[in-house]
Amino acid sequence: MALLTNAGGPAALAADGLDDVGLKMADLTPETQAQLKAVTPHGTQLGNPVDMLGGPRAEMFSATLDIILADPGVDMALAMFVPQAITPVNDVARHVVEAAARASKPVACCLVGGVSITEAIHILHEGNVPFYPDPTRAAKALGGLWQYAQLKTRPDLTPEPLEDVDRALAEGILKQAWERMQGQGNTPVFLDAETAGAVAAAYGIRVPFSGIAHTAEEAVTLAERAGGPVVAKLIAPGLIHKADVGGIALGLRSGDEVRAAFARMVGSNADRALMVQQMAPKGQEVILGAQRDPQFGPLLMFGMGGIYVEVLKDVAFRLAPLCAEDARAMIAETAAGKIMAGVRGQAPGDIAAVVDTLRRVGQLVADFPQISEMDINPLIVGAEGEGAWAVDVRMAITGS
Repeated sequence: MALLTNAGGPAALAADGLDDVGLKMADLTPETQAQLKAVTPHGTQLGNPVDMLGGPRAEMFSATLDIILADPGVDMALAMFVPQAITPVNDVARHVVEAAARASKPVACCLVGGVSITEAIHILHEGNVPFYPDPTRAAKALGGLWQYAQLKTRPDLTPEPLEDVDRALAEGILKQAWERMQGQGNTPVFLDAETAGAVAAAYGIRVPFSGIAHTAEEAVTLAERAGGPVVAKLIAPGLIHKADVGGIALGLRSGDEVRAAFARMVGSNADRALMVQQMAPKGQEVILGAQRDPQFGPLLMFGMGGIYVEVLKDVAFRLAPLCAEDARAMIAETAAGKIMAGVRGQAPGDIAAVVDTLRRVGQLVADFPQISEMDINPLIVGAEGEGAWAVDVRMAITGS
């Protein structure tokens, strides 16, 4: 990416915006800089951005763009101009259009000047040069253009269906749940965590052993079956975020600890129960989600998980189902994915397991239109080769 400007401020904003969308500033060759020196005002900054300072003539914009776009390291150029008395803005627009017409690379233009640039905007539009009123918007647009170019040249990413899923089992669980909860029409109802986990497990998603206890002794029996430390989770009508109400107890190792957790969270409330689940190993917490868009269908989400997901908003989206390559790209777009790849000497997480889980969630929601919403938060990701565990599955269904 190359920037041409007569003002350093807009160029700095543009450079920051380009970095935000993943575009890199090109290193202009010594030959390019030597040619630029011959056609630009004295004192011009010849690196990238090329800043002609306050006094360029209009024709310098076309001559300079020709040289910049001929540099083999430049794929796109953005010309920026802040109008001034000695250089007519309309003439600058015409010279940008001329250079863009000769070029085989994209050229965009940013003019900063309010009503004084109205005619220049028309000149740019008529010359098929995209105009943007501020550098940040221009950077976002050029980033979108680059992404589109990458999409056009990427290989076929048509997903192959996963064969090792039990569709009949998942369908049976969903049907029984709908009938049990007496759902009606398209009003979504949320499954309990145990049922949602069973649907996920039918599609090969790794869910730790768990069970629902209505008495303290049932909870102790489930903990003994799970072996090792367990986590206790409150099941109650309308409860979504258990941690917000103290509805989670971690690392319970003895029967007495399980009984105490039951007494604290359930007590004598007949409409409550306790989910006892095998503790997953420690690992990075991420979130996988799916929602059904009325226009596009099932939409997948991936990002930083745990209790901070709504604060950090570190997420990427894809349509479902998706292939392994698309799942890897989705993960790599996020800070969670960068951490998982290994930072500051930390061992990488099991990205392959997350890719596999994303594909399974994608196929699950694509296969069953009645699943209107689903998320796994957190999915705990172990070290490379150790796998990932869906420790909390949330799912809403309709009668579709």
